[in-house]
Amino acid sequence: MGYYIIYGVIVGIGAFFVYYFVWGGRMEVLRELSGVVATLGFFIFLLAASYIKNKQTIKKAGDWSDPDKESFYINSKMKMFDRIFGFFLGLIVLAVPVYSGFLDTIDIAQMLLVVIIYFSWHHYLFISRKLPSYETISALNNLDKAKDYAALLLISIFALLLPILVRNFNIADALQALIVFVIAYGWHRYLFSFKH
Repeated sequence: MGYYIIYGVIVGIGAFFVYYFVWGGRMEVLRELSGVVATLGFFIFLLAASYIKNKQTIKKAGDWSDPDKESFYINSKMKMFDRIFGFFLGLIVLAVPVYSGFLDTIDIAQMLLVVIIYFSWHHYLFISRKLPSYETISALNNLDKAKDYAALLLISIFALLLPILVRNFNIADALQALIVFVIAYGWHRYLFSFKH
């Protein structure tokens, strides 16, 4: 019985889309909507997959937040490079629209949003994990690594939401979010490679 209801809902949604977009002459809206859904869907899919993978890993490994299991030590030099990298992310957000020839206040707001969220998250992460015996070193574990990956995905999603809600979404906005995520993920991998 439940399958028939789900099938009916899917057919109803499909009929609505055909009636509203195809017969209603709103193909341009459908094209914009599909771009937004595809781009946001990509980052939301990565976020959900990361959550499911980390949840299964935590079940297998037991207490994943135990600091004695595996630690990544971040010293003051790496923290300084991380701050420089945060500014670099902001410049990348601005570089894409400058290259495409369309820089506006939304792009500046995106840059500020990315930099503020990145700095806030990493400041909290490094301060909360300071070693008591060494004030300049932070010891991060696998749970912190998973949280940092999720934060990078959320930064990309928030960077996408701003142009979606304020103005028409275009390919430069998707490219901004994708480039920011790829470069930030590379830094994330490097940052969490210092095991001891």
